[in-house]
Order: sequence, then structure tokens, then C-alpha cells
Amino acid sequence: MKNILEHNAVHNIAIEDARNRTIRQITTILANRLRVHEGAQLVGIIGRGDEKSNYEAITTWVSVHLDETMARSAQAAADILYRPLVGLLLESESA
Repeated sequence: MKNILEHNAVHNIAIEDARNRTIRQITTILANRLRVHEGAQLVGIIGRGDEKSNYEAITTWVSVHLDETMARSAQAAADILYRPLVGLLLESESA
């Protein structure tokens, strides 16, 4: 039981690390595209108010909206993949 709990803890940490990397990557891409400069002008607009920079405010915004975006992306991917999968399954039944 201890090994299972340790494995789950390590797995959860790895998932969180991957999520944080993704958030940092998206934040950097958005900050570059928007040509966001140093300062804290965005904190009151898109942040929670405790961020110290525009970059941190964008990071907060991305973090909040990422799960919703991923859910929509997952649904879109499932919609795209559904027909080919059904086709393969029907093809395998007739073989």
C-alpha cells in the first residue's frame, strides 16, 4: 500500500510539473505576442491583485483559464477522432 501511495504522489507531482511548464510556455508565448513590457499594469485587469508583474498576471490568467480551454480542446479532439475510430471498429467487425 505504501508503494502505491508513493507512486501516486510521484505521479501527481509529475502531472503538476507538466501543467506548470505548460502554463509558463503559454504565458511566454502570449506575453511575446502581446509585446507585454515590464511593469504591473495588467495586475488589476487580469490578475488577482497579488501579482508583482505583468508576466505574473498573465500567468494567473492562463492558469485560471487553462482547464476550461483543455476541456474544450479534448471535446474537439474527441469529435474529430470519433468517426475514424467508428470506421475502424466497423471495418474490423466485417473482416
